[in-house]
Amino acid sequence: MRNSLDHAYSPFDGILQLLAVTRSGGYVILRHARNEGVPGGFVFGLHQWSFDIHDYKAPDPHFLIWNPTTRIDVTEELRGLAEVRTELKRHPSPDAPADERYVWVDIRKL
Repeated sequence: MRNSLDHAYSPFDGILQLLAVTRSGGYVILRHARNEGVPGGFVFGLHQWSFDIHDYKAPDPHFLIWNPTTRIDVTEELRGLAEVRTELKRHPSPDAPADERYVWVDIRKL
């Protein structure tokens, strides 16, 4: 899923629904722009959530979904149900600023 789940009313519930229809050993793949809710202050249109990585330089960084009132450590919440691998990569658009990053998340259902 590319740059869309952060527009959902509850992105974490969306991830749970995706995992519900994924077979054991299968993957849910997420590719989203980093912290898109921040520039609009989480009040404009569809960007009510931001996706980010906690401690992205750590050997096992955590995938976060957050806004000013809620912080969900998805890696921790899915422990025992799925394995979450997360990394920051360069924005895929060729005209994006050089410092723009995408949050790449691969979730493997156990």
